[in-house]
Amino acid sequence: MHERIQKLKETIKVLDKEKERIRVIVVRLEIRIQEKEVDFFM
Repeated sequence: MHERIQKLKETIKVLDKEKERIRVIVVRLEIRIQEKEVDFFM
């Protein structure tokens, strides 16, 4: 039982890191999309 809890905690840690990476990627994408829209309207 204890090992399962330990594994869960490690999985949660990994997921948290992945979440951060995904947020960074999404933010970069949004910035690029906004730049393209600006180019489009100029």
